[in-house]
Amino acid sequence: MKRILLASASIVAFAGAAAAQNITFGGTAELGFNDEEEDGFFYSADLDVTFTTTLDNGLVASATFTLPIASNNLGNTNIGVDDNFVLAIESEGFGGLFFGDTAFAAETRWDPGFAMASDNFSEQDNETVLRGDGVFGDWEFSVSGIVADADNDRPGTGGSGRDYLDQISLGGAGSFGNFVIDFAYQEESQIASDRVGLDESEEGVYDSANDDFNPNEILAAAVGTTFGGADLKFAVARDLTAETTSYGVLARYPFGPVTLTGSYTFEPDFDEDSWRVQADYASGPVTAKVFYESEVGEEDWGIEAGYALDDLTNIYVGYIDADGAYAGARFGIGSNAYLEASYSEFSDAGPTEFRQGTTLLVGLTF
Repeated sequence: MKRILLASASIVAFAGAAAAQNITFGGTAELGFNDEEEDGFFYSADLDVTFTTTLDNGLVASATFTLPIASNNLGNTNIGVDDNFVLAIESEGFGGLFFGDTAFAAETRWDPGFAMASDNFSEQDNETVLRGDGVFGDWEFSVSGIVADADNDRPGTGGSGRDYLDQISLGGAGSFGNFVIDFAYQEESQIASDRVGLDESEEGVYDSANDDFNPNEILAAAVGTTFGGADLKFAVARDLTAETTSYGVLARYPFGPVTLTGSYTFEPDFDEDSWRVQADYASGPVTAKVFYESEVGEEDWGIEAGYALDDLTNIYVGYIDADGAYAGARFGIGSNAYLEASYSEFSDAGPTEFRQGTTLLVGLTF
């Protein structure tokens, strides 16, 4: 990372006096060969930029974005901002306001830790989002709305004649005595392209390229506690649009370097229930995991292991029955470079997200 401190407020001005501005530059670069996913030699370089300034009232304003410098085209002269631009105003201990490529409120706060067929909250992927976070004692809350979809279509454009935030989302997490409580809600999308009842002028206004966007109205809540050294959790989720409900329980018990986890979800509105058993091992740089699961009748199992000295030097191997096998290693060259050699039968395999196929590459971080 490279940092530049700008002491003069004449360079960057905000409404109100600024104490100091900080510009942080970082980035990554890769050059390598892959015989499947990249179909030969490939290269890429990205520049990550963060602007921050601290205001007199204690607020911190920031802007972050990525500039794709090159991607398999050394003649690239049309440099544009990538899809992770975020504007933020934050106050430590109180929350913040975020605009851009940032997560929805429900997905920010909701994570039951096990599969539920009725809790398919939308997951943000290139949508433009406005989200506010708040902290009140032991509780954290979020609320968000969609400004534009992944194709940059906005509510109110096209034939709909409407101009508002779509699919308002809420989420919260906090503690009450010995109990930890989570809840989340998202409203039904009013202009999703696949929503029933739209007329011809409204159809396709919100045609998201995000496969993880769900137009349905969903409500979920969970409560967890610790008893006898075991972590226990109960959750319920209701898809109000599809009229389905899921009830799930989870138990997790650690002893020494091993942690055993089991969960079961009762799915009365589906043909089969869901369940999962898993054992994790962690000791120093060595990790391992084995699991067996069934999600509404779709069974899967896997075993994975790794040895990681740090982010640049590690070895990971595994087999997932539904996807295939993978094995790969990274070898650090100093503190900012690494060599990688891997083979995988599927994309984004393992913690380092190995490419599908055989890969040899050199990577740099700045």
